[in-house]
Amino acid sequence: MHLLTSLRQQHPRFIYNSYQVELTSAGLKTTHYFQIESTTGPSLEFHPTVTIEGVTATQWEAIPQELRDNWVFHLGLAEIPSYWKATASPEIIIKAGYLNPEQIAWWHKLLIKGMGEYFYVNQINFTEENFVTWRCAKTTSAGKQARQVSLTARQHTSYLVPLGGGKDSALTTCILNQQKLPFDVFLLNPTPAMKQIAQIASPEQIITAKRLIDPKLLELNHLGYLNGHVPFSANIAFLARLTGLIFGHQSVVISNERSSNEGNVQFLGTEINHQYSKTYEFEQDFEQYVIKHKLMPKQNIPSFFSLLRPLYELQISKLFINCDSFKQYATVFKSCNKGRKTNSWCGECPKCLFTFTSLYPFMTKEKLISIFGQNLFEKKSLLDEAMALLGKTKNKPFECVGTNEESTVAFYLCIEKIRSKNQPLPALLQLIWDQILQNQPNLPNRATKILSSWNTDNQLPDIMKANLKNAITKT
Repeated sequence: MHLLTSLRQQHPRFIYNSYQVELTSAGLKTTHYFQIESTTGPSLEFHPTVTIEGVTATQWEAIPQELRDNWVFHLGLAEIPSYWKATASPEIIIKAGYLNPEQIAWWHKLLIKGMGEYFYVNQINFTEENFVTWRCAKTTSAGKQARQVSLTARQHTSYLVPLGGGKDSALTTCILNQQKLPFDVFLLNPTPAMKQIAQIASPEQIITAKRLIDPKLLELNHLGYLNGHVPFSANIAFLARLTGLIFGHQSVVISNERSSNEGNVQFLGTEINHQYSKTYEFEQDFEQYVIKHKLMPKQNIPSFFSLLRPLYELQISKLFINCDSFKQYATVFKSCNKGRKTNSWCGECPKCLFTFTSLYPFMTKEKLISIFGQNLFEKKSLLDEAMALLGKTKNKPFECVGTNEESTVAFYLCIEKIRSKNQPLPALLQLIWDQILQNQPNLPNRATKILSSWNTDNQLPDIMKANLKNAITKT
């Protein structure tokens, strides 16, 4: 019997039972209680926790009780994909709170689109009728309707910026500093790179949260249960927005770019996008959800938006190198997922190659090599990764990388830079030129188009649009 079929038969229901909140000496600790029923033995139970550090009783109790409960309930909903994925149970039961049919549809969409890579890698036919159904055990919302809280009296600093340790969120802090806009930063399970960027950014406050995965999930992974990518940026969105509410921020400013809107592969007639929860589609869905369902008040400016949404990754790299604090950021930022635990660049993955390629046209080779510890263009072994970035393989890499078009432009700009100095091409670039780029039309015009592009699908406040456009023009 196929593993998926066996798991779904053995574990027919995933249940979100309840949640718990406590103020500890560390801050606000939330615990969520999930259960996966078993037809052959005891249920699987998970109790993941999140602690938002530094939250006081005064801050927490300033939010109406029903709104506090609703937010913690939603943090649990955002955790569901991480645990449901072990068995892909055909039914999800919500007992911890109430969701109306429209809300259930929203969460179903996030599960299906956000788990696309998981479905593809595990070859799961998620298009089957009733592949997964949601049911809320509560038929009506208990208690009073959650009231919208006023931010005006509670406002601390205007913006909260989640940091990821890479160039994008570092650039966001640089832009806000250049615009003299006060902000705090939010670090979830901070890495050395995140901590160092936070110090350089000089925010008014550094707010930290710790998320602990239930070790039982890791045990299931070792036992051969299903595993795969989940829409983790959605989890961060809910957690950062609650943190902003507690600390009195007007908006959460994320750092997702236009490039994230491009998918990776077609599967069962659907575009699979590794970065779905970083897309403009999700950004809009999330903003509308928290307002419509009274998690946040409607404001004159969006409460959740990406400052970099109008830009491609290649444009972001150029701006990053020209930002005031780049010399400091250059030695600390890390974008490599494989090297996350060791705070290093692995030099082998598509993310490393794309980041290296996107920076190369705009800075000295010597400085770039000092950042990565090696010249990735000398490595013929990276040809397969390059071909995937260029769209010449079955799927684009399942990493947060640029579009196929901007990868094409980036490699072209690197080659032109080297040739302008009458230098020979490194081994990898020579292969890319011979096999792909020499047959590509209109590369100069395509490069100009990418570097001067502006995506109107964004939620930026008008003043930020003007300042960002001005920054692009200057570089």
